[in-house]
This record gives sequence, C-alpha cells and structure tokens, in this order.
Amino acid sequence: MSGQGTLLCIGGTGVCVQSGVLGLMANRPTIAELRATYSPEKRQSDRSFSLWVAFVARPISFYITWVFIRADVRATPVTWFGAGIALAGCVFLALGGYLFQVAGALLIALWSVLDTVDGNLARYYGSAGKRGEFMDALVGYLVVAALFCSLGIGAFVSPDRGVEWAAGSLGLGDRAAREVFLYLGVWSALMVQLAIPISSRYRSLFGESFRQRLPRRNLLGRAFSLALLLRSATGYGAMAPFVLAGAIAGIESAVILYYAAFGTAGMLLVATTTALRAPRD
Repeated sequence: MSGQGTLLCIGGTGVCVQSGVLGLMANRPTIAELRATYSPEKRQSDRSFSLWVAFVARPISFYITWVFIRADVRATPVTWFGAGIALAGCVFLALGGYLFQVAGALLIALWSVLDTVDGNLARYYGSAGKRGEFMDALVGYLVVAALFCSLGIGAFVSPDRGVEWAAGSLGLGDRAAREVFLYLGVWSALMVQLAIPISSRYRSLFGESFRQRLPRRNLLGRAFSLALLLRSATGYGAMAPFVLAGAIAGIESAVILYYAAFGTAGMLLVATTTALRAPRD
C-alpha cells in the first residue's frame, strides 16, 4: 500500500487502518455483478468477432477480473502485462522445439484471455474510452503480426511433421521446405496488416463501413457473409486454441498454412469489396 489516506481507528479496540484499505476491502464485486457489466451489444460484438472469445475467453476472464479488482489493478497495466505475456509466447514459439512451442502456445492462450480482462476492468471502473480502446487494438495488431512471424521462424529453426512432409513428399528438400514456411509466416503477418488500413481508409473517406453497402443477396454479399462466419469460427480472434492444438500435435506448420490462405483470401476480399462498393464522386 502507498500509505496514503486517513487513519481510521475503531474505538475501544486499538485497531487502526488506512481509509484506502477499507475502500479496497469494500471493493469486492461478485462474479455475477461483473457479468452484469457485459452488455448485450458487447456480447454480440464478441460473437461476431470470435466464438472462442465469446464462449471461452470472456467467461474465464470474469474470474481473473475479480482477482485484479481485489488487488486494485486497473485496465492499462493489464493491457501491457498481457502484451508482455504475448511477447514471451512469441519468443518461445520462435525458438522451436516441442516444449518451447507448447509453452509459447499456452502463453498466447493466456494473452487471449487477458485481452478481454482489460475491457472488463475498464467497464467496471467506468474508465472505458477511445484511448484505451485504441491501445488495446494496437497491442492486438502487433501481437498477431509477431505471432505469425514467430511461427514461421519456429518452423524454420525446428521443422515439424508438416515441414518434413513438404520436404519429402513435395520434393522441396529440407532447406527449401523450411524457408517456404518461414516466408508463409511473414506473408500471413503482412496480410493481416494490409486489410486493416484498406478498411480504415474507406471508413475515413466515406464515413461508413464498406459492409453497410453490401447487398446481402448477390454473390459478393454472400461471399462476405460466409467470410465473416468463417472469421468468427477460425479467424484471428480464434487463433489461440488453434496455435495450442498445433503445438501439442506437432503440426504448427498446418496452422501457418491455414492462416496464410485465410489471410490472403480475406485481404483480397476486402480489397475487391471496397473497390467495387466505393461511392462515386
């Protein structure tokens, strides 16, 4: 404790405590009260973004949030603590080897839960704002990009069964197969980052999301609806369980391959959609 606050004594007992301690002791919400801060709008947003977040990470996060509130920890330190956890996970994944990759994947899974805890804390303390939302998004973008690069490096340093299969069955050779998955990891990180400025620039120029202009019954609208459903089930918000499953099964290369294809298709769909649906001057 900082030692600040008024010294309060309980008469006749000789017991004195700082008023801040009493305030902290009173600051003990129940799990049900924390869940009550989770609005229907936020719940729907989570489901659209990632089923993993909505049905696994967010429910777990309320218990961790309760612990942080008891310790009087606010949202911003948790954001940066989570970033540190994710960075450590990326380092382990890049080192390669079964144990390092499983440890790294577990840290990434922990980060995915902490990434929802800071929002819970901000809503509970009434400190939610645009700056905090921006910082949370910034950390998320950087972590996802670093994660793909780390997976690629890990596949190059310590080839798994997928890399070995590519080297033998496809006739690439060991060195070439490792390089392919290294480049695929970097390519996946690039595809994530390209889709963001395209959609953001569209919104800043035209004052709306390009999704608002998509007719639902034509081929493009249906393709984008399918892409959103796929993103919710297996997209970047759901990477943590796939990375963990890949590490345990010893096939992180399959995760790299999937997200390279997913990211490329997503970026091309965003680029095509925004170009076709942009209002004419």
